[in-house]
Amino acid sequence: MNGDLSDFTTATDAIEEGANLSTDTGGWPYFHLSGQEYWVIVLIVVSFGLVGNVFSFLLMSDGQFSLLSYPVYLKALALSDSVQMIIKVVEETELTFGYTHVSHLNNIICKLWQYVRYSTMMLSPWLVVGLSLDRLVCVLFPITRDRFCTKKKALVICSCLALVFAVVMLPVLTSLRVEGGLCGGRRVSDALIALFIAIRLVLSSTLPCLLIFILNVAIIVRIRRSATFRKTFTPSSARSNQDSSTRPLVLVSVIAFLTLLPFSIAECVQVLLSLTQIDLKALLLTMELWPLFHLIYMLNFGLNFYILVSSSANYRKILAAKIRCSHCKPKTQMLQRNMSTNPQNATVTTSLADVPTATAELSK
Repeated sequence: MNGDLSDFTTATDAIEEGANLSTDTGGWPYFHLSGQEYWVIVLIVVSFGLVGNVFSFLLMSDGQFSLLSYPVYLKALALSDSVQMIIKVVEETELTFGYTHVSHLNNIICKLWQYVRYSTMMLSPWLVVGLSLDRLVCVLFPITRDRFCTKKKALVICSCLALVFAVVMLPVLTSLRVEGGLCGGRRVSDALIALFIAIRLVLSSTLPCLLIFILNVAIIVRIRRSATFRKTFTPSSARSNQDSSTRPLVLVSVIAFLTLLPFSIAECVQVLLSLTQIDLKALLLTMELWPLFHLIYMLNFGLNFYILVSSSANYRKILAAKIRCSHCKPKTQMLQRNMSTNPQNATVTTSLADVPTATAELSK
């Protein structure tokens, strides 16, 4: 099993390996998902995703969320997901048009590029796990949630997650280097490669996918029980503010689970077939379908903003207020500039401002 640490890790690796194996099976399977059409789809998904992440970051930076915990996770997701989408569109552009990969330029860029790619790829699903855990604590302990679900604790959790995966991916910095004009790893022990594959499969896909499922099932069950209990005391039209804020976040986590599940299954199958060589045609089919699974996974990186806005009237109101405020600021600045450049207008404004004072003095 001797190889390098860049095996079994990315859609690009799967495409390149699949192209080599397909020559041994008469070109089977007889379809290919790569090419300019696939690149256009990726470009559209990434463009909408980046715009959504920018708006998500701005929305969660509003003063109304300054003391809450979940905006910290959403802003961290916006940053991590944006990095993943930028890396994806750059690599897909290089693959489609035959450009030299940026990571092939020198050892430093090779190490940093792969290190950032793998670290953020592993970080994003665990941020969703953190968000789901935060919401579960809120619905289980509504009275003490202001003590447990705080902005400070969310910052600590996000920082710890980033630090853990930064340490976990340190072998990328020590093992990868440019060889023969390609960014690849030097020959390492079978044990280290097995450890790296296990980390990728468990920490990046299977385990977070399972935890997201369990946590959100618990949240949904708790919300339904709370709603049933409240109906015995309040009208059916009444709704808890806590539930109203939690439902869009649960939907974000559920969509993340649904997009991560095919990717996780496909990755496990591909690694198993690559290591055992049980069925070469099944391995080729998995590699050819890999871009589709990865594209589904990429949808999760840019959907959070659209999910929040479409599922919550409160978020739409806050966004509309921010847009109106951004339009009002240029007009206010222009009025101030006009007043500063035209002293006569300023004098008139000042004299008009003095009228109420003079009237009050005469009335005395």
